[in-house]
Amino acid sequence: MAVILEDTGSMKLTSKRLSHLLFPFFFIVAGCVHFVIPGFYVERLPAWVPLPELIVYAAGTGEVLAGVASFVPRTRRIASRSIAVFLVGVVITNVAFLLRSAPDYTIGWLRVALLASLSGWAWLNGCVD
Repeated sequence: MAVILEDTGSMKLTSKRLSHLLFPFFFIVAGCVHFVIPGFYVERLPAWVPLPELIVYAAGTGEVLAGVASFVPRTRRIASRSIAVFLVGVVITNVAFLLRSAPDYTIGWLRVALLASLSGWAWLNGCVD
């Protein structure tokens, strides 16, 4: 599916190009949210995780850096794939949180599905140039 934007010339905005623009923005914002509401993420970590706030801030920093790196064609593949692998861990953490805390929490399970989908998007974003 392609959207054509016409101005003085024509610039083709394909779904691939749109993904390469939206993906980094999404993950930069998501990484920044770790600094705005760290408690949301801290409560999802298992009790055995040392220094949970530091882990949340490190994850946020990693998402921001990988988001920025995925803007650059040369680093897009490794950045996108890093986010994909990171999100697999986030899905596992969220499933564990839901099973121990709120197994009937529908919105939490929808979040898990969204995170899994985002992991797939991240992997695909790193596949196409």
